[in-house]
Amino acid sequence: MSNIIERVDGEVVEVDTWDQMAAEPDKWFVIFQKYFLPLGPGRSVRQAYKVWQEDHGKTQGPKDRPTRWWLQMANRWEWRLRAFDYDKHLNQRTMNVAELAIDMLQDVAVDAVEALASALDNPRTRVAAAKEILDRAGVPALKRTEKVSVTLTGEDIRRAKDDADEWEKKQFPSQTNS
Repeated sequence: MSNIIERVDGEVVEVDTWDQMAAEPDKWFVIFQKYFLPLGPGRSVRQAYKVWQEDHGKTQGPKDRPTRWWLQMANRWEWRLRAFDYDKHLNQRTMNVAELAIDMLQDVAVDAVEALASALDNPRTRVAAAKEILDRAGVPALKRTEKVSVTLTGEDIRRAKDDADEWEKKQFPSQTNS
């Protein structure tokens, strides 16, 4: 039940299952969207009802048990199944972003290694290149016995790559005329 097709004004359109269903009342869709979906994969109608009660200042009646009407509407409009599809969609988007980030980091890492290797091949620039690249990456000079843990974001790596490229252009202007 990942996507459904509906006719709207004679047109065929794709609608995600977590979007409002054709005959679903606005009230119940808003409740589904505002109180049920945001609770995440461990969600329940009971949790959604409790949050709804708190939002609406309802202090009478059992706060932790949804009414029969709530349970019927949740079943009628397939909240659990639609929320499951929504969670799968979010997980897939997260995986896509993670894969893109990994690809970007791998590309940047290859370029940085090539620039470092090139600079390290030249005996006159070897030490300066290593120090410059490490400084720009935020890695301080270390003794052999020290261990340091550095957390870098994709943006940090992109900046370091740009800095290394800039340094390489300054050091080797005849080789980087592109």
